[in-house]
Amino acid sequence: MKQSSSLRLRTLSPHGLYPTLAVTLLVVLLGFAAVSMAPMAYAAAPTTHAASVSRSQASHCVIVLAPLQPGERNSKTVFSQCAALNQPLVVPLASTLLITVYLGDNFTGSRTSIFGNAGPCDPTGYKIDRMPTVNGVNFNNDISSYKVFHNCSWTRDYSGNNETGDCVGTFLGDVSSLAGTGIDNRINSMRLSSVFHSC
Repeated sequence: MKQSSSLRLRTLSPHGLYPTLAVTLLVVLLGFAAVSMAPMAYAAAPTTHAASVSRSQASHCVIVLAPLQPGERNSKTVFSQCAALNQPLVVPLASTLLITVYLGDNFTGSRTSIFGNAGPCDPTGYKIDRMPTVNGVNFNNDISSYKVFHNCSWTRDYSGNNETGDCVGTFLGDVSSLAGTGIDNRINSMRLSSVFHSC
């Protein structure tokens, strides 16, 4: 009996208990720290990634114009919406794509697509009195290329708003680069039509 009791007492004595408790507590604390730190590192990664993606995104915009009416100087804007390039844009069903303008050569960079609400271009056509500002990107004096659609074969480009300033000339079809034309990064307004009109 004495031997058995003394053995029990030795095992539970402070000399054997404290080191065991210390080691156990250290292991538990280290394990808890590793588990609690892991989610913090994981959560930070998507935030950094999202920020870097949004900074690199260009913008695009949709504008819907009414056709020129007798006596009008400008086509009225009846709808507009802008978003980052990776976000969808809604276009009214009865709209016809007329032109897409780009900030870069060869149809690159931020862009704006302009629609008409009365069908394709005709001889009278549509008039863009001022190029828009899209998500802080000003398309006035910044267009370097554009594509035309649905009978808008002829474009007249002006350096001022409302067909004022320099009218450099009339272009037929898509323009992959305005470099060397005298109107690169200078377009403020434009006339779109299905037939040729001189300046």
